[in-house]
Amino acid sequence: MWLMRVPTMNNQLPRPRLLARFGLVLVVAAALCALLLPAASSQSVAVTVSPNPAQPGETITVAGAACPDAASGITGTNFTGVSNLRLTTNGSTTTYATGEAAAAADGTWTLSMTVPADAPAGDYDVTQSCRFTNDSGLTATLGQASATVTIEPPADAPTMSVTPITGVRPLTITVSGSQCAVGSTVAVNATLNTDASVVEAASVPGTGDDWSTTLTLDADHVGNNTVSAVCVDGTGGTAHTYPNVSVAVTTPAPALTASPQTSVVGDTITATADRCPDPELPQIGGDYRVQFTLTYTGADGQIDNVVVNGASTSTSGTAEATFVLPDNAPAGTYEVSAVCQLSELSPFNDQFTYTPVVLSVTTDTTEPTATATVAPTATATATTEATVAPSPTAAQATAVPGISTNNSQASATPTSIPRPAATATPAPAGDRPGIDFTG
Repeated sequence: MWLMRVPTMNNQLPRPRLLARFGLVLVVAAALCALLLPAASSQSVAVTVSPNPAQPGETITVAGAACPDAASGITGTNFTGVSNLRLTTNGSTTTYATGEAAAAADGTWTLSMTVPADAPAGDYDVTQSCRFTNDSGLTATLGQASATVTIEPPADAPTMSVTPITGVRPLTITVSGSQCAVGSTVAVNATLNTDASVVEAASVPGTGDDWSTTLTLDADHVGNNTVSAVCVDGTGGTAHTYPNVSVAVTTPAPALTASPQTSVVGDTITATADRCPDPELPQIGGDYRVQFTLTYTGADGQIDNVVVNGASTSTSGTAEATFVLPDNAPAGTYEVSAVCQLSELSPFNDQFTYTPVVLSVTTDTTEPTATATVAPTATATATTEATVAPSPTAAQATAVPGISTNNSQASATPTSIPRPAATATPAPAGDRPGIDFTG
């Protein structure tokens, strides 16, 4: 058992006196730091970089001044210029080189940094600071500045391209490159920037010429990804590293549809909303539903009043609701809106709002079509009687108005009995079209 003896009040300093001594120590320490270390805010560091642009494997020279600034009145000999070569891609910063050099008495300094051979092309920040170290080893940064240097690949350097570089999941990208020798292998990776464990990889045999492969980035890759590739020789060493390419994968936007978009009062309108929840993403526990609203919109484009509300439980990510426009609904423009909601042992909370759908509603003013009944047409048949002429030398015909006859001539000495002339009896008035001829 541990025992602790509590000292008596006679062995302790009164509390006000203890606090006063502790405060005095802090004041003395702050004063010593102020004497030993100069103020950081009084400096203005300048920096230049050459050559600019540069190439991977090349040495760049970084020069600075005002370390310290002569106008500040700060003196000493332990001043150092410090530089970093950094590239920021998709919010992630990588330091590729660091250098430092002692500052001269006039505050100038010069240092060299070598750009790594595998440094990707891009615009790099060369950050610069002036650092002071006192005799006790305490350091302080007196000022900071930065410059931009562009790193360009050599004209004959291996190249790599990726298409497309943005799209919705699942996104299939084509990665193509050049110059990986026969017997070598191209190792291609697409890595999620926020989680290096999320990687989609492929391996392509080297041909000495161009190469190509495809990768499919699914829901795990939603966000910014870095596509990298390395040509690995037959011994397992790195022949060369290709420039990285950034690829952004997005989530398909939730969609709300309604049909028909043009209708008349009394019609039924069907609304459908998807991705509540998104079936391709991990699900949060709870119940999802979509709250639908059909709203009449006035002539000024503003919502006048809500006609009907409806909620539909969504289990597979898709929800549907139907609305029936009442017979007294006004004609004009309507809007279907929807909200995805989630309940986790509590009332439903809005997750996101869909883009509304605009509908056009008209009043059915179509008049009944009149149907005419046509009376049947009467048809009469006139019978024609033929009479044999008493004279065998001539055929006689009685003309009927509107009918042309062409047997006005006959043989004077016929060798046979001639055909008797036809006599037509006119039909009753109005029944001319149905005439039949006999004879």
